[in-house]
Amino acid sequence: NTLAEQVINGSINPADHAHAFLVMGLVLYQQQDYMSCIASLKRVIMLFPEYKDVRLKAVEYSIRAQIYNGALTEAEMQIAKYSNELDQGVVVELSELLEGRL
Repeated sequence: NTLAEQVINGSINPADHAHAFLVMGLVLYQQQDYMSCIASLKRVIMLFPEYKDVRLKAVEYSIRAQIYNGALTEAEMQIAKYSNELDQGVVVELSELLEGRL
């Protein structure tokens, strides 16, 4: 996380910020701090809509975190909302993960 924070504080490039915030959210996911992960990745989704690859990775992992955190209805709604934008393989994987939790 320290490197990501250094990028955020040291760069004026919005693309650098988008990637750094994404990395911070993914680190929280890996640490299984799902509530903080969801909050962090929702910021990425809201603040950086112009960086589609970053935004969609944030969407994917925020849905994964919702599923693992037990927010199944929210995850289901997010899958439906973003199903046309996400890679179809990702949609299938998220749907199967969700089904396994229901």
